[in-house]
Amino acid sequence: MCIKKSCKSGQGEANNKNMELFINAKMAEYKEMRAEIRVNVQLQWTIMTVFFTIFGVLFTLVLKQYEAAEATVAQAQQTCIGFFLLPAISAVCGVLWLDQVHRQIRVGNYIYQLEEKINTLLMPQAIHWEHEVDRDNYRGAWKPLNANLFNYYVTLAVFYLFPIFTIYHTYQITKIINVWFYIGTGDGLLFVFFSILQIRSIMKSRRRLSQKNITINVSGV
Repeated sequence: MCIKKSCKSGQGEANNKNMELFINAKMAEYKEMRAEIRVNVQLQWTIMTVFFTIFGVLFTLVLKQYEAAEATVAQAQQTCIGFFLLPAISAVCGVLWLDQVHRQIRVGNYIYQLEEKINTLLMPQAIHWEHEVDRDNYRGAWKPLNANLFNYYVTLAVFYLFPIFTIYHTYQITKIINVWFYIGTGDGLLFVFFSILQIRSIMKSRRRLSQKNITINVSGV
């Protein structure tokens, strides 16, 4: 009997040790995922800063006044920058920014699941930051428009509207439509296409997370 009790006691200690190691591993993973989200947010702001800096520098070249003798070269430069280069930079930065937003959402979803696993093992709401963020943003139902996400809507609008702005003003200055105009327009259309695909993926990710939240709320957890 003593041997059996010793075996059971040893097995219980081993199970407790394994559980402690598992929880520690999940907590370490949780911290890493939270750090990754911070990196994603920082990269989003970095992309925006680089975009506005490059845009400001190049657009001044479009607005620059040239002498009559330099008109031909100047117009070629202005149309290349205004019709093609700036819309292309806007498209590239927009795609990179949306990719970081999608990564942020995916990491947030994973953190949400980690919180559920850890809370199941420890206690309800032992860690619940991502749950609170989700409830604050969606209040138990997925909404395509949300005041808490206003900065994302504004940023997306910038990437959509700036190419139109530059193409329009470049034409008003040069009164020329050349090959750069058509290439730049094509770049803009490609960005719209790929951005819609990314936005759909982001919306699906948020919808899945919201549906999980609804299930949890209904179950009373």
